[in-house]
This record gives sequence, C-alpha cells and structure tokens, in this order.
Amino acid sequence: PRGDGLDDERESSWYSRRYETTAASGRMVMELVRNLYGVPSAPRRWHMEIHNMFLREGFVPSSADPCLFIKGDLRVMLFVDDCLTTYPNTCDGETQYKCFVALLQREYELQDDGMTDATAYLGMRIDWAPWLNGSRAWARVSCPGAIDSHVTLSDFDGCRDTKLPAVPKTNIQLGDCPSLGLDGKQERDEVAKFNFRARVGELLWITRVSRPDISHAVNDLARVAHNPGLAHVRALQHVSRYLATTPRMGLLYNKPTTLAESYPVGWTDANYAPSYNTGVDSHKDNYRSTSAYIFTCNGTAVTWRSRRQQVLATSSCDSETYAAAAAAKEAVHLRRLLAMPDEASPPVVLLGDNKSSIKAAENGTDKDRSKHIDVSAHFLRERCRDGSICFFYVPGTENVSDMLSKNLHTPSFNKFRAGMGVS
Repeated sequence: PRGDGLDDERESSWYSRRYETTAASGRMVMELVRNLYGVPSAPRRWHMEIHNMFLREGFVPSSADPCLFIKGDLRVMLFVDDCLTTYPNTCDGETQYKCFVALLQREYELQDDGMTDATAYLGMRIDWAPWLNGSRAWARVSCPGAIDSHVTLSDFDGCRDTKLPAVPKTNIQLGDCPSLGLDGKQERDEVAKFNFRARVGELLWITRVSRPDISHAVNDLARVAHNPGLAHVRALQHVSRYLATTPRMGLLYNKPTTLAESYPVGWTDANYAPSYNTGVDSHKDNYRSTSAYIFTCNGTAVTWRSRRQQVLATSSCDSETYAAAAAAKEAVHLRRLLAMPDEASPPVVLLGDNKSSIKAAENGTDKDRSKHIDVSAHFLRERCRDGSICFFYVPGTENVSDMLSKNLHTPSFNKFRAGMGVS
C-alpha cells in the first residue's frame, strides 16, 4: 500500500499527475510502495495489518480499548509493535501462550525472551513478589530510568532534598510569562537554556506511567509550556528536585483477597477558580477551575487525571459537578475494560466532598439553579440513575483526589500519596 489511504486507482493517477508536472522541470520524485517508519500513514496501516491478523486467529478486540485483544484466557495488550501478554498460571495457559508466540513468529520477525516475567515495558520497570503457593502477592510499577534521565538532563544530581513537588497553596501564574516583545527577549533567551518543553514532556510521561503524585504540578507546568518564564523554570526545578529525592517510588499493586477488592473505587474533586496569591491572574485563565479524579483498585491507582476545565463554572457546585461528570465517563470505561456487565456487577463507587453536586446528581433537585450546567454534566445523573455509579460523600480531609487539584502541605500530601498506592 502506498500510504495516503486512497485506493490504488486514485493513488496511481495522483502519482502519475505529480510525476508529469515535475518531469518537465527536470525534477524526479519517488513513489512510495511500502510503508516505512516515519511515514504519516504507517501507524494506521500497521494497526490494520495486525488487527486483521488477530481477527483471523480468533482474537476479539475489547470494546473499551481497541489495542486489547482477548482469546479465551489470553490477554494481549499491543502498543505499536510491543506486546504485553497475560495468561493463567496453568499448563493450559502456558500452552495458549506458546501457540500465540508461534503464531507471531510465523507471521512476523519476532524477538521473544521465552516464558519469563515482564520486567520492562515502554520505559516501565515491573518488580514482582516471589512465587508463593502458585501465586504472587504483589507487583510494583515504577520508572526509575526515566526519572534518572530527567534528573541528569536537568542537572539536579546531588541536589538538595524536597518533600513536595510544588510549594503549597500556590499556582502557576500566567502573568509570569515573559512579554512577546523586545521587553521579554532577555528572559526568553535565559529560559531557552533550560529546554523547558523537553523537560515537561519527560515529566508528563513519568506522571502517566507511575507517579500520580506529581500530576497537578506537571499539569500547571504544561499550561505555560508555550511561553515559560523564569518563575516557571523554578517551579519545574522544584518538581525535578522532588523526583531526585524519590526516584524509586512507584505504584504497588497488592493481590486482592476478595472479589470486592478488585472493583474500582473513584475519587473526584475540583478546585474552584484557584487564585492563592493575589488573584490577579485568574482572569487570564478565564477563571476556570481544576478538575481531578483518581480510580483505585485494592488501594492503588489505576487511572487518574488533573486538568483545567474547558467551561467556566459559576460556583463550587458547578465545578464539582463537571469534575464528577468526567470521573463518571472514566468509570463507564473501566466497567467495560474490566468486563463488568451492568446486570451482574455492582456499581462503581464514586466519592466526592461536595454535597450539593451529589444531591444534584442523585435527585435532580433545584433545577432553576442547575439548568445552566453544560449538558455533558448530566451524564453523571444518568449513570447514577441506571445504577452504573453510586455517588457518596467523603470529607475533604479523606478525599485522595484532593492532591490532584491543588498543592498541599506535607502531612496531607503524604497521607494522600499513600492512599493512592505510591510508595
């Protein structure tokens, strides 16, 4: 296939026309007959190829994730051309896995390490508990290599320790961005030495892999990556110092002892129109609030998010409702991913610390004051009504997602970090 997604006849005519227009000027063009790395259409073509191969061999793609393929007790997670496979620790499970490897070796060139545990995948390090009575008690996911690389490139080897990723009760200020004119040229040139965007990109990857405890700080930094100032560089350095202090921390997943422990539990929170300092910068963000949610299984985070809301909330109830609606969408996704049918599985428990948003989601009361809320937020109400979600109140001092919506002091930060399984 030639890479632009068109049928062969249209592709041939396109290349012919292109060649005719350039031949007169003495220039030559190359016609692409196979996809290569770097070609824009190559990822799509490769996914179509391997997707069809899995279908031919009886695999079924998950409705929640098109890159998760299922066949019997075999689960295959595909990331471009890297596979992570799970199977039961039985003779039948090993047979299924060996047949799967033989299938891949027949179709493609394959590097296989044999019947070994996955200890590294996409920059993640996976540590396993010793075998005991045919099972393992825990698995731990971390990314020390990415953290060490980030700290080294940021020149923070041997830096002074810090226990927090950001200064408590502060926010990144858009007013600290340098001027785009000549007045800000000196500051922009100074910031360019730190390669700000590359460092923030590394932090985004570390955050998504195994460090939800830095989500809010990194979210703030990403918002100013288009025009960072020296104050933002200092904030970035603060996060780097925190990672240098805690380079081996990761997510510890303990094996559930009961079926109920394997069900996800969600926590949601919002920081309404944050302006801890003078408040003069809130208008530059259109007074938008910060949404946060985190879902845990058996006390350890499996998915999390911290970001500015896309719409303006006019009250704390509104902002909490928007945050809970985003969490409800993630809860529905997790139900599908974990194959939890509505009629057989219990609802996902969602915990929030705003009673007004909970009452509005459950009862739909006081519509005169809530009818302005964006229609997407009513998704939460529908999920509460159909039994997919149970929305309960939890005090703010016990809400784990609180650390994803604001910068906290050390006692609360350590408490919530342990609550999401980071150790």
